[in-house]
Amino acid sequence: MIAKTKFRYLLTVIASIALFSSCINDIDLKDVDDTISMNGAAVFPLAQSTITLKDFIDKLNIDNMTVNSNNVLTVNYKPSTSYSFNLNISPSDVSINTTTPTTLSSKAGTTISAATFNSLSPSQVAEIDLRSLASTNITRLDSIYISNATLSFTLNTNINFAVNQLQLTVTPTPTCFPSLSPTTFTNVRNGSVCTISLTNCWIKPQSSKISLSIATQATSGNIYVPASPSLNSSAALKNINFKYAFGQFAYNLASQTGTFDLGFLNDVISPTSYLPFKNPAFKLTCYSNARIPMQLNIDYIKSYNSSSPSNVRFASFSGSTSTSQAFTKMPSAPGKSAVDSLIFNKTNGNIDNLFTLPGINTIAYSFGAQSQTGGISNQFIMSKDTFTISPSVNIPFAFNAGVNVQMTDTLSLGNSFTDFLNKNDLQNVKLWLIANNFTSTKIAIGLTLLDANKQPFSTTQNLTLNTTLNIDNTTGQATQTSATTDQQLSLAYSATDLKKAQYIKLSYSLAGKDLTTPLTLTSTDFIKVKLCAYVKGSAKLNDN
Repeated sequence: MIAKTKFRYLLTVIASIALFSSCINDIDLKDVDDTISMNGAAVFPLAQSTITLKDFIDKLNIDNMTVNSNNVLTVNYKPSTSYSFNLNISPSDVSINTTTPTTLSSKAGTTISAATFNSLSPSQVAEIDLRSLASTNITRLDSIYISNATLSFTLNTNINFAVNQLQLTVTPTPTCFPSLSPTTFTNVRNGSVCTISLTNCWIKPQSSKISLSIATQATSGNIYVPASPSLNSSAALKNINFKYAFGQFAYNLASQTGTFDLGFLNDVISPTSYLPFKNPAFKLTCYSNARIPMQLNIDYIKSYNSSSPSNVRFASFSGSTSTSQAFTKMPSAPGKSAVDSLIFNKTNGNIDNLFTLPGINTIAYSFGAQSQTGGISNQFIMSKDTFTISPSVNIPFAFNAGVNVQMTDTLSLGNSFTDFLNKNDLQNVKLWLIANNFTSTKIAIGLTLLDANKQPFSTTQNLTLNTTLNIDNTTGQATQTSATTDQQLSLAYSATDLKKAQYIKLSYSLAGKDLTTPLTLTSTDFIKVKLCAYVKGSAKLNDN
């Protein structure tokens, strides 16, 4: 029977690969799946395995391993934590006071008629700058859609008006308040507060300011004007809740820091080794409902081993560890959202250089953001808005030319074969490897016999499997598949060694098509091997 195996894997990287010649033999053993005898000899099928590179990667317990459209194995690492920057504007109340008409002073200490009072107290314009709603964030306010708010007017005077003698009329400027009509309040006296409720309406400032005309009029009777008359009112926009606002806005979002734990690399490289990935990428994806041109400020992107965090390697932007780059996608209208990404890779930041640090298992970063002045005229924000940035790392398992990746696979030879060798007088024993290399790379195989404790005791036999695929010289990927070819190789182990062997360890070295071609690992790559033993001598094939 075929001995099924449980695999144990290791991935390391070394600087170069040595290729060894193989022996091709005429005996066709690829279809042997049971013990057969011929001409006084016996052929034992000992063990077989088929390992795909996807299976191998899965054994490393790497989270978020995917396969891209070209079947290239890729790690997509995205932490659960995103960074949300608060773009909220909590509008404060804004107000302005009118002044006492100077004409009233000409009648100080006298009693005048209502008509004379009205002629000496003309209407006044109250102009409120709405940038003061949020002075640090609003540089220009063109319009704001109000869910609810209150326009409030308070009369301040030392003139003693009779009951129902004075009224106050508020006339909003039509361009600022398209949906409001003039409102008159009666029986106004010192300290009276008059209010207008605003609900689901537009306010459209002119040069960021709104204006209203406030007029006080006496309705009848005579009025005594004191020696130092005062008559003014305060106008305020209060308790503001809005849906969205158009204008120009300023934000400076504080830097945030974080790390990617690439601990899986500890399982595949030693502290003195590294994986020179061909084009890994660090991506920052932004989500926003606000139409504000934002610039991302990268303070640094760096790699290190967590056991020695002071030994770092930085991303480089034209020789600098920092850079500022703009997000360009923004929502087109309130209620819509936009997603945009900035990708830092080999050409933008030399991110591949981060992975050439021996023992790398951590990527750290620091970034902030700020709004850009100018650029677009129809900027807007939503109430309770946020600007969210989510970092991620994308690592295709494609490597620079000259890289060597190693895997190991331990197969059990089974007790029945060892017992057979030890109980019979054998003239000749040979071990054969029947292999098929369906990967994008030449493979050097090292085979070592192990005893019952899985300790090596034999000389390692080295063989080479040529790829059966057509490989692109630039990408290192298979561009066209061809018919697979089994290679049949004889292993030079003595009968004495084979009698002691319980396991055989296969070490695969994948090094690309050649030392000048990149190495790209795809999910469809596989290596298939079968071990058979050819024995000749005096033997009992079925020893009970």
